[in-house]
Amino acid sequence: MIGATEVHVPFATFREVIATHAALRPQAPFVLAPEPNAILTWDALQRGVDAFAAVMERHRVAPGDIVGFMLPNGLSALTTFLWAMAGG
Repeated sequence: MIGATEVHVPFATFREVIATHAALRPQAPFVLAPEPNAILTWDALQRGVDAFAAVMERHRVAPGDIVGFMLPNGLSALTTFLWAMAGG
C-alpha cells in the first residue's frame, strides 16, 4: 500500500504512471537497486525519462522504433529499460 496519497486512476501509458507518481511523491523510492546505496526516486526516474526522450528525439528515434541495449544487471540496465519503455 502506498499510503494516504494512493491514487486509483487508469493510466494510458507507463509514462503517465511515472509522471503522476513523480508529482505526488517525488522523493519516494521507486526501486532499491542491488548496488550499494542505490535508490532511484520517482523524481529521478521522471528526469531520466525526460532526458532519454530528448536524446532519442535528437537522434530521430521515433516512438515504436526498436532500441537495443546491453548492460550488466543493475540500476543502469533497469533505468535504460524503463526510460525506453516510457518513451514508447
